Amino acid sequence: AGGAYVKDVFYCECCEESIMAVSAPIKDVLTGRLLGIIAARVKMKDLNGIVAERTGLGETGEMYIVNKYGYMITPSRFVPDVVLKRRVDTDNSRLAREHEKIEEHDAHKAKALTVSYDYRGRKVMGAHRYIPWMRWTVLAEISYEEAVRPVRLLWGVSMLIIIIVPIVVLAAGSVIARFITSPIEKLRSAVKAVSSGDLSLRVSMDSKDEIGQLSAAFDKMMETLERTTVSKDHLNSIMEGMADCVIVAGSDGNIRAANRSACLLLGYERGELIGKGIGFLIPERAGDLSAGREIGIMAKDGRVVPVILSATTILGRGGKTETIYAAKDISDFRKSRKEVDALARRLEFIIGVTRTGLDIIDSDFNVSYVDPVWSKIYGDYKGRKCYEYFAGR
Repeated sequence: AGGAYVKDVFYCECCEESIMAVSAPIKDVLTGRLLGIIAARVKMKDLNGIVAERTGLGETGEMYIVNKYGYMITPSRFVPDVVLKRRVDTDNSRLAREHEKIEEHDAHKAKALTVSYDYRGRKVMGAHRYIPWMRWTVLAEISYEEAVRPVRLLWGVSMLIIIIVPIVVLAAGSVIARFITSPIEKLRSAVKAVSSGDLSLRVSMDSKDEIGQLSAAFDKMMETLERTTVSKDHLNSIMEGMADCVIVAGSDGNIRAANRSACLLLGYERGELIGKGIGFLIPERAGDLSAGREIGIMAKDGRVVPVILSATTILGRGGKTETIYAAKDISDFRKSRKEVDALARRLEFIIGVTRTGLDIIDSDFNVSYVDPVWSKIYGDYKGRKCYEYFAGR
């Protein structure tokens, strides 16, 4: 039609390399008469350099151009001497050549990501772009294994976290539980020995927590009982000096004495406690307290105060038994434990929301696999095309 003409890539005998030819008519601007034709040969060096750029293609990726006859017109990264000699007839190239029949080029299909086999018979993940005016196809392909390697790595790390975190939590919980119950068991054994009449046994714990403080108070009480005769006045002086709550109940279950710490913690005056049954403070379901147990006792204002409570029975004057209750306020310990539980739930939430979705689409745009989380959003994927499933086209 009188315009410029571009000849497809061909092998030039005189240049001994592949080139392109471009020609255009020269006309008189006044008369329009043809004066001649200007023609130029264009070497493929610059185009080859662009296609040979490896940025983002990893170790197995390559980009090459195929002409309208299906022959490679740029060098291969892996196979020598392929220009105008190696014909490419792969799913990726055939899908691209289908666009020659499409009057209005579909940009979505032109850039579709496919999984197929390349001209070397290797499984690859590729994309294409059709150039209508030259009837060329630009193909970019990378080994399927290398393409999905980051996804598999992320999946493996996620599964490792999902498996390891519960194990670590269970192991840590077991260690913490053993750390907590070990001194309690030691204290239980000491209380049992004391109830048998052995006042020489000491718990001797070095920890600075509530259990350690309770055991120190217990040792101190046992030392005092061993050195002196247990009289009411002397026992009261010991109780008043203790930082922990101490309440003494008679064989009838009524409270006979309570130290200052018990009154301050529970909000009662001493006279309000004396003579009342121990049951209004300590629930009957408390069970065996000889080993020390974590329970709640009722304060005057209706609060349930969490304590570690232990009890031992001694023989008082007149051969009557008395029960000594020792309680340690563990409100701060409970608060710390709640913070640890909240942190554990937050960690489980983070793991849950960072799971990575994985979708697989074959060369015919059929959805082969959809992550269960996405499936809940988009519905059943079986027998559907990707553009229908995700874009509603």
